Amino acid sequence: DINLLASENRFQRKTTLEKLLQKVQSEDEFKDEAERLAVFRELLKPILRSLSDGLEKCRDTAVRIIQTMTKDLGDDTLDGILQVLIARIGVEPVQEDSEDVRLELLKLATIICEAHPHDVGPRNLLDYYKVLLEQCLKDPFPDIKKECSR
Repeated sequence: DINLLASENRFQRKTTLEKLLQKVQSEDEFKDEAERLAVFRELLKPILRSLSDGLEKCRDTAVRIIQTMTKDLGDDTLDGILQVLIARIGVEPVQEDSEDVRLELLKLATIICEAHPHDVGPRNLLDYYKVLLEQCLKDPFPDIKKECSR
């Protein structure tokens, strides 16, 4: 399934991401936590690439997959995830044109902070949050400003 994320066919990419979302949300798909973590680590890079897909539904589904996986991923993956968030919504001009996807990306940053509270400071991730919040507070979408205040 993962190879279909690079397909030229938009429908195929969308369908593949939707299937992956169902799989990562299901506890029954994995025999144990070690297998779950191994699959999540293998999926992370292709899913991060999907955040720049031309189809909004693909980007939205990719964010939801990462939101689901974040609490199980190790702290060594947080830096890479936050770098992609900065590239999508943390610099001007903002790369993400969908308000809903921008909001979900910001919620992902919140989920990371909540799921890995002891890793944010020691791993020097606060700088990422500073940049994200500065940019997102300028966003014209009110729900994004509300999420910044959480």
